[in-house]
Amino acid sequence: MKIFISVDIEGICGICNWDETTLNKPDYQYFQQEMINEVVTCCQALHESGVEEIYVRDAHDSARNIIPSALPEYVKLIRGWEGSFCDMMAGLDESFDGVILLGYHSPSRSNNNPLSHTLSTSINHIKFNGKIASEFIINTYFAKTLNVPVIMVTGDDGLMKLVKEENNLIETVSTFKGMHGAIETKHPSLINQDIYNQTIKAINNLKIAKNDLFVMVPRMIEAEIHYRTHKEAYIASLYPDAYPINADKTAYKSKNFIDILKFIMFTTK
Repeated sequence: MKIFISVDIEGICGICNWDETTLNKPDYQYFQQEMINEVVTCCQALHESGVEEIYVRDAHDSARNIIPSALPEYVKLIRGWEGSFCDMMAGLDESFDGVILLGYHSPSRSNNNPLSHTLSTSINHIKFNGKIASEFIINTYFAKTLNVPVIMVTGDDGLMKLVKEENNLIETVSTFKGMHGAIETKHPSLINQDIYNQTIKAINNLKIAKNDLFVMVPRMIEAEIHYRTHKEAYIASLYPDAYPINADKTAYKSKNFIDILKFIMFTTK
């Protein structure tokens, strides 16, 4: 069995401030280590469940957060940005059996995480068919194009509720509860025990009923991006087949989700 793990930081245990997410900021090192701890815990559970190949994609900011020597020797790490249209999932292909998303967070304009956003903090939101999209849904849709299901997600409680709305069979671990600009969290050791236990459950689910774990992708998607300025929206409207919604919103429609990802890639910072 071969499993792909994509790791972000805004949904790991206890995090609540942008300084805690940023390389070289004084508060970063503690949360970097917690990010690593959660990855290692998940990898250990996968290994003990009989998973032969484990790939970890460092998918936060610089993509240089996870220290290679901190991971078990049986894990392969993907660092840095490839430059592709779904870079948080760089390295994923049809050969994988399942995906785990660790440290993920609520989407833009959510009060469930002080650090809520979708892909870029320089835009207000991305919507798919009128509903604000999260990085969870973007990356899960991408995995579906490769026929690989997302089997587990960890992150803030608000996102976990959204995951369950999409597919109740996906295992989740709530790492904290958002309180507007604050959070409420359990001790990290308890969170890591939850991650270990739910990882084992996720692998058992995958072995039994892989096809039941998929989140279905709409046949047609209209992607709407709400920009901070009308100038940005105007520039985005010049993308082939894109069209303005109003002065600060531009949209693009396609039945092919890869085309949607390319639109987002070339029209957001």
